[in-house]
Formats: sequence, C-alpha cells, structure tokens
Amino acid sequence: MCNIDKSKEELLVELDRLREENAALIASNINDINNFRIAEEKLQEEQLFSIALLDQIPGIFYLYTYPEFKLIRWNNQYELLLGYESKDMTDHYILDWQVPLAKDSILNTAKKVIAEGQGSIEAQLLAKNGTLIPFLLTGVRFERSGQVYLMGIGSDVSERKKTEEVLLANEERFRSILNASPDDITIADMQGQILMVSQAGSKIFGFDNVDDGIGRNVVEFIIPEERELAMYNVSKRAQGIITGPSEYHGLKADGRIIDIEVNTEFIRNSHSDGSYYQRYF
Repeated sequence: MCNIDKSKEELLVELDRLREENAALIASNINDINNFRIAEEKLQEEQLFSIALLDQIPGIFYLYTYPEFKLIRWNNQYELLLGYESKDMTDHYILDWQVPLAKDSILNTAKKVIAEGQGSIEAQLLAKNGTLIPFLLTGVRFERSGQVYLMGIGSDVSERKKTEEVLLANEERFRSILNASPDDITIADMQGQILMVSQAGSKIFGFDNVDDGIGRNVVEFIIPEERELAMYNVSKRAQGIITGPSEYHGLKADGRIIDIEVNTEFIRNSHSDGSYYQRYF
C-alpha cells in the first residue's frame, strides 16, 4: 500500500512537471507568435510607407526587371498621367508605352543604363487614350538578391515643351522681321555675344550668310585699340549715362577697316538683364 501511494505521488509530481514544461512551451510559442505578428505588422507599415513615399514623387516611378524589361513596380502618378488602371500595368514591356519611331532609342538607352549604371532620355509616352506626353526619363541600375532591375523616374515636361515652342515661334517671327529690315542690325547678349544679325548687317561686315557671326563677340568687328572703349560705352549706355551714336573703326570679315557709326538700344526682360541691339551705318 505504501509502495502504491509512493507511485501515485511520483506520478503526480511527474504530471506537475509536465504541466509546467507544457505551460512554458505554450508561453514560448505564444511569445514567438506575438513577435512574428509584431514583425509582420512592422513590415506592412514599412511597405505602406514606401508606397506612400513613391506616390508623393512629382513624376512617374517605374521598376523593370532585366533582361525581360517587364514592369513590376510603379507609383500612382504613373496611372494618373497615362490613364491606366492598376490591373492594366503589371508585366508591361518597356516599349509598350512608346510610338514605333522611338522604340529603338528607348531600348538602347535602357540597355545603356544596365551597362553603365545610369542614363536619361527625353521621349513621348503613349497614354491609354492615345495622347503623347513628353517626359524626361531617368534610370539607374538596381540589383538585389542577384536580380538586376532598371529603376527610374519620369518628369512630365509638357509645360516646358509648350514654352519652348512659343519661344521658337517668337524667335522665328522676330528673325523674319529682322531679315526683312533694310537696317544693319546686330543683336547681342550683355556680354557682347552675337545672337542674331540681319541680312543687311551681315553684308556690312562681309559675312557670306547671316549665321556666320552668330556666337562671336561684337568687339571682334572693331579694331583692337577701340574695343575696350566700345564695351565701356555699352555699359554706360545700359546705365543711361551715354546716349546717341558712337563712332568706331570697324573690321570686315576680310580684315579691311571701315568707318562705322553705332546706335545701341537695350531689350529688357523681367529680370532686368536681357540683350541689346546695335544699328551700324
């Protein structure tokens, strides 16, 4: 009877020990599960932060696999600017957004990014509605876990292109008026670099065509002894200190010296710099 009671007592002790071990094991498992859940929640928070960060980029973000050049990551701006839904974006080939004439240059630039580490190109992307949107596309080579990617940002340059077109149209209009003028007119920036010359102006200095003087300095067509005086007079005229014409000895393209009389006027812009034009007689 005594042995039986002892066996029961030992059995109860063993059961208590097993309960304690199981309780510790369960507690450990619960703790592991909680730690896993915390880590998972932290990872989700980081992913949401990354997505929110990409969506705040003032342009389109893209991540392409290499060598397939398949789109796997993008931001909300990509969808908004090109008019696509999220379901339409996955696995798009890098040339799917391009018009036929631009595909070779885009693909060559993408390969250059992978080979050299970075690159950029201006190109028009094809929106879902058929509209062409001009972008400045930049890219860098990105590698993770042995996989190579092309990652980049595209900036919509539509407004800049419109401004350039307006400026070009205005310049062409002004050039047409300039070339039709019977006056000998030269337009230069404030450093004296020639920007435009009328046809009559090109003839007085012996240019074969109106573009021969572009980029050269106006003082090159004045004898060396009077160049410093000429630039001094221009600066004083800009300040309104000197008015009226100035006389110099000019140099033709063939080196011949001629007498010239110069009237200088200034073309101001919103920044108060700009350029000036001169009339030669």
